[in-house]
Amino acid sequence: MLESEITKMVADQNFFVRPNQVMEDPLTGKSREIDLVAEHVFQTKERHRRKFDTKCETRVNLVFEAKNNAAPIVLLTEGEFSGSSIHGNYEGIKESIEIPEGVDAFAYRGFALPLIDEGHYPIFNQYCSFDAKKPRKEGVELMANHSDRVHLGLEKICLYCEHLLEYEHRDENLSGFLRNVVSIPVLLISDDLYHLSTHENSEPKLIKSDISILVHNYHYKKAPSTCFVFVITRNGLPKFLKSIIALETKLELELIEFRNESKGSF
Repeated sequence: MLESEITKMVADQNFFVRPNQVMEDPLTGKSREIDLVAEHVFQTKERHRRKFDTKCETRVNLVFEAKNNAAPIVLLTEGEFSGSSIHGNYEGIKESIEIPEGVDAFAYRGFALPLIDEGHYPIFNQYCSFDAKKPRKEGVELMANHSDRVHLGLEKICLYCEHLLEYEHRDENLSGFLRNVVSIPVLLISDDLYHLSTHENSEPKLIKSDISILVHNYHYKKAPSTCFVFVITRNGLPKFLKSIIALETKLELELIEFRNESKGSF
């Protein structure tokens, strides 16, 4: 039911939706199902013409794992963006960049970083979910854990983003284009999301949230990797989709500006 509901919500925001995608697990060789993959469809005549006039293209892929959560999910251990931190090497952003001949490859660093760097959403390094421990007279006692359901969901969407990064389709019609394709994993939960706020000289407290970022570490083809996963509630999805549409527009305009300023672009 949740997958069906979010599919409609995403499609209503003018995204092209591909439900129930499959990928081969690089560790086990077995097929794994991805709940939903979506990309924004914004091909107005003006944008279509501008795309081929400027030879610049941007695209944002959203890779969803949907989970009905009977108990809250809590994000822990707040992180900060820093050039010296693990986040500072861009590894957590799954971004495919094609740079044509004549454009300064060393000057172009990609433009997806503002998605996490501008402080719109808090970043955390750990999470916990809850299961019922045992019934009590006054209610059910909950036990914090790393649920396999959540962990496997995170693994799937991060691996699929790696797959998209490695096997991004090359369109012959876009030869000579400057292209920036970003793949974003999204853990979408039905209900409560909290994060633990801990600041000096104050008591730790739980803060309810609709959109936060989790840094997820894993292995892809036996190599360590990391990914920024957006953890979003059903209520936070419309706001998130609007931010993605705004990001794609911003990426496109910055891409065009960069190419115009680059010597030998055309």
